[in-house]
Amino acid sequence: MLDLATRSTLGRIVILMGLLTLRGEAAFEVGAQLPRPDLTPGGLVQPKKFALPPVKLDPATRVVVFFYSAAWCDPCQRIGAALRTTYPRFRAGLPGLQIISYAVDDSPGARADYLRDQRYPWPALGPTMVEQPLWPTVIPGGTPQFQAFAVGADHLTAITSAGPADAIMEAAMGFLQPDPE
Repeated sequence: MLDLATRSTLGRIVILMGLLTLRGEAAFEVGAQLPRPDLTPGGLVQPKKFALPPVKLDPATRVVVFFYSAAWCDPCQRIGAALRTTYPRFRAGLPGLQIISYAVDDSPGARADYLRDQRYPWPALGPTMVEQPLWPTVIPGGTPQFQAFAVGADHLTAITSAGPADAIMEAAMGFLQPDPE
């Protein structure tokens, strides 16, 4: 459970993200199933200073939220900076929820440079993965946007359309809540 200070900080970040994000169309339609990127070679990486080594999702992860961003997107930079400061507390309080950066820069090289430069503490979709047929290189509605996916044994299922952070994070957290009986 998150303490009051962490909830307050996350609330301010969600408000900031909501103000900075654009309402967009679906990058992946609700219900669309995608292969889990951590089970695909080069699919999920953890940005480091000079490298993008592959990583796996934590077994506790039940929902991933794609953070659609790009190097040229100033609002993406501000949202990323705000998320970076609260990410450790966010992960400790919500271990079932993981953010994944999805860079939509023009080329695999530009995507790789962006991911290495940002050094986000959360994983990212590998820069060459975006070139594969299932993974779009253009997100309708532009960046920044977010989209939530339920994590299955071998796939992801879109549980929201792409949209502003506040609505997507609320839906993702709601998905993690146990069903009342």
